[in-house]
Amino acid sequence: MTVLGARRLDPERMDGEWTDLSALRRTLGRVAQVNARLGGTRALRKALLSGCRGASALQVLDVGTGDASMCVKMVEWGAAARTPASVVGVDSHPQITEIAGTRARSHEAVRIVRADGRDLPFPDRAFDVTTCTLTLHHLDERGAAALLSEMARVSRRMVLVNDLERCLPNLLGAKLLAATVWRQDPVVRHDGPLSVLRSFAPKELEAIGRSAGLRAVRVTRYFPYRLILSGEPPR
Repeated sequence: MTVLGARRLDPERMDGEWTDLSALRRTLGRVAQVNARLGGTRALRKALLSGCRGASALQVLDVGTGDASMCVKMVEWGAAARTPASVVGVDSHPQITEIAGTRARSHEAVRIVRADGRDLPFPDRAFDVTTCTLTLHHLDERGAAALLSEMARVSRRMVLVNDLERCLPNLLGAKLLAATVWRQDPVVRHDGPLSVLRSFAPKELEAIGRSAGLRAVRVTRYFPYRLILSGEPPR
């Protein structure tokens, strides 16, 4: 796989302040569509259910939850697998947290908390599994390791990171989508290709997992060019 050069750290527009909540809601919806149509949702489902096979119930923390679409999906997956799941979604962005909270109100198994993933307001080993989707690439290496370390602290069983792979095919695909499907959304049009350039190569992601103290670190590629890092919290 052709790995691009060093990671870019230009700011993404998604992370800025928003005055138009409706526009932010539409943009978050497009991000959820990217997960659903380009393999991110499918990859997380497979990793979560295979890693938690045999569990009678699951308590899950989703960091960087966006509009809470993935929280709802995880509750649905648990129900289908006869493994009831309750999910807490965390995001530090005030407007995003507001949108996620609106979605969560119609799902009693989902709760939203505003917090920084690098300083989680939960006790040690409070959740069976901690996840984050399309969140890690928003941070520099030090911040990414701090996030994973906190996710490991509050996890009893497993840490899962679901993100893009920094590679040429992913970048070309994002540029094509920016010129077509995403052309009417200036934020996604700008952030889509940049997100690929900010993302990690598999070996980089594995190294960050190990530096955060995770055990049994593994990075798996899912079609097309989505990476899942899985690891166990320290004993």
